[in-house]
Amino acid sequence: MEEEEEEGKKKKREIRRWGESVKSRQEEEEEEEEEEEEEEEEEEEEEEEEEEEEEGEEEEEEEEEEEEEEEEEEEEEEEEEEEEEEEEEEEEEEEEEEEEEEEEEEEEEA
Repeated sequence: MEEEEEEGKKKKREIRRWGESVKSRQEEEEEEEEEEEEEEEEEEEEEEEEEEEEEGEEEEEEEEEEEEEEEEEEEEEEEEEEEEEEEEEEEEEEEEEEEEEEEEEEEEEA
């Protein structure tokens, strides 16, 4: 009887140990799955951040290009205005010279 009881106890212990090992294996698997999920989420977040950074950089570049274009246009306009002013001044000088010449001719005739 005692032997049967001891064997029964041994079997119970073995079953308990087996159950515990199965349970701990399941827990390990669950933990691994959770870790994998967390890693995937982190990777996705990193990718999103990188995309946002890239978009931000592209926007900055576009803005800089637009600013440069505007500056170039302004410079061109200023140059054109300066040229026009110079032309006007030259024309005025020529007119003044012509008037002076006419006055001199009139004085000589008189």
